[in-house]
Amino acid sequence: MCGSIHNYKVKSTAVPDGAANSAGTVTAKRKTRRAKEANAFNIDPKRPVKSYDMNNIFSAGDVINHPKFGLGAVEAALPPNKIEVRFQEGKKMLLHNMKNFHY
Repeated sequence: MCGSIHNYKVKSTAVPDGAANSAGTVTAKRKTRRAKEANAFNIDPKRPVKSYDMNNIFSAGDVINHPKFGLGAVEAALPPNKIEVRFQEGKKMLLHNMKNFHY
């Protein structure tokens, strides 16, 4: 159809025993991984909630309230000015300490 030359591959008609359920297994693995990630998201209610601003300084364990992503927990502070935050929808890399950051 496209006029290009491609390698010819023969489709096998015999289906191995494990391959018949492989698509269902992959889907099940994805669902359990997402469920684990959703369960891994928890915020310590004892920690005070800080409003996110890229000029503030955050450290691991801080709870932040981001205007777009909502509540999140800082998992790691990466020098010089990045933090890894876990929100309900997943991990995000955000800037912080920009007030003291010099090029």
